[in-house]
Amino acid sequence: MRHYTTEELDRYRNGDMNMLIRISCAGHLKQCSTCRNLLETVKQDDQLLEKVRNNLARFKAVSDEIPENKAAHHTS
Repeated sequence: MRHYTTEELDRYRNGDMNMLIRISCAGHLKQCSTCRNLLETVKQDDQLLEKVRNNLARFKAVSDEIPENKAAHHTS
């Protein structure tokens, strides 16, 4: 049995596969716990990256409001 790669499962998760390959992958996932587990890891990685992005955006917004940072942005 051929297993799907992380990249393929990421494309599956994001709907970036052609329909026939997507149907084949869905059938494979029903029978293959290895690929199901890898798909779950891909989902968790995406969730972690989203949290990091959100925290960075919040940090930047707060950092931009600190007076010394505002002054540094105006002098550069």
